[in-house]
Amino acid sequence: MRGQTEPRLLAAALLIALLLTAATAGHAAGQAAVQDTEITFSSRGTRLVGTLYLPSSAGPFPVIVGAHGSGRVDRSDAYLTEAARYFASKGVAFFVYDKRGVGASGGTYPGSYSSSMAVYAVDVLAALDAVTQRPDIRADQAGLWGMSQAGWIIPIAAAMEKERVAFTIIVSGPTVTIAEENYYSHLTGLTDGKPSGRTADEIDRAMETAERAGIDALSFIAELTMPGLWIYGDLDQSVPWRQGIRDLADVSAEWKRDFTWHVIEGANHGLRKSRTGGTWERPTPTEPAAGYLEIQADWLRDKVGLAIR
Repeated sequence: MRGQTEPRLLAAALLIALLLTAATAGHAAGQAAVQDTEITFSSRGTRLVGTLYLPSSAGPFPVIVGAHGSGRVDRSDAYLTEAARYFASKGVAFFVYDKRGVGASGGTYPGSYSSSMAVYAVDVLAALDAVTQRPDIRADQAGLWGMSQAGWIIPIAAAMEKERVAFTIIVSGPTVTIAEENYYSHLTGLTDGKPSGRTADEIDRAMETAERAGIDALSFIAELTMPGLWIYGDLDQSVPWRQGIRDLADVSAEWKRDFTWHVIEGANHGLRKSRTGGTWERPTPTEPAAGYLEIQADWLRDKVGLAIR
């Protein structure tokens, strides 16, 4: 059954992770200095380990907890550390941790099945617990950030704890089921590692007949009462972003939600500057798309009211 297989999101992320590590290190070099400290916490009896990135100034600070994308991701993930260092340089603490069963964290790796998303959501909330108990953190200004598969995880976690999660930022996150995401990846050619030749209109028409199976992000997104930001690249070959925009607009109108979304031109699934958006592109894109991080900082300042540097 397509809805219970490993999502195609993993393929897009793994191919560029190593190159991104070097690229994001160079990007961070021009940012303000940050501090980092290791934190150990427990989630459902399992010991998890992460790193809290702190601004170099005096606290207390707003905080963001990073949720993982697909695969065996630890706290050295290039996307997470890029975000962590950027936000810490802007005055917002950022916590990243090794996924359960990965790196220094205990437990068993849950995989990328529908049932796994609830496990990851509980771990995210346990991480939120751990960091918001610190005197240098403002528990009333705590939010969640994540990319790709986190588009399923964050809405579950935030819907469970609406009073504790002040905001959410989701990058390239699906609003559809796992089966629909997989089908979109097939239609674009990502599954086969080469362009399919289908136009955007052809893909959108085909998506109307896609099987709906596996966990559905939209049912949880509709429950979110805090401000939320979604960012997509218009060359994303992994997540049906055009459907995502339509879904967010519908939910915002029907339920009066405070949602914002941005589409960045010339950006792939990882929000890197790209020509095609596919994993087949060479050289592999590593440069962040123009405005990708700045859009998030501006939104946190203007919409959420954080004191962004």
